[in-house]
Amino acid sequence: MPASYKNLFPDWGNEKSRMGGIAQTIYLIPVGDIETWASPAVNAAGEAKFVHSVPFVPKTDKGFLKAYVTPTTGELSMPAIGGRDGGGFDASVKIFIPGNDVYLNYIANVAQSDVFIALIPDNDGTTINQIGDASHFCHLKLGYKTDTEDAEHGKGYEGEITAKVPHKYLYTAAIPLKPAT
Repeated sequence: MPASYKNLFPDWGNEKSRMGGIAQTIYLIPVGDIETWASPAVNAAGEAKFVHSVPFVPKTDKGFLKAYVTPTTGELSMPAIGGRDGGGFDASVKIFIPGNDVYLNYIANVAQSDVFIALIPDNDGTTINQIGDASHFCHLKLGYKTDTEDAEHGKGYEGEITAKVPHKYLYTAAIPLKPAT
């Protein structure tokens, strides 16, 4: 079925936020913790083909981890990649997580050799971007840094979530969080 196109003009005057950046909370799940993958609704067509409205189902006692991101440091970029006859997106999410404790140190060390799916909410409070799918995973790299004593962000883990994906997905289903332990 051929693609259906509409005019590309913003919906001015509807009071929707177009503020840049990402929300202060993002969500990550290791791929090994996923029992069933999120997907579009059954028989989805047109715009709905790229909206995952059927939720992820994690394995028992697993789920998405929440991560705080320092305001003004979070950024999602998904430039188009590929040649004339094919393409995809080069996803990059820049984050800064303040602090330096035993658990953050652990995550910085083990995450670099694991793969994830990331849910990245926009600052508009409604749009959630899904980075990665069942065939294309994210990688998380966290490096430690300290700013000077009078710098805005102090010490913490500056990181990047990256993936090369064939499609840009939105996620509209419930986010299954990891149970508290």
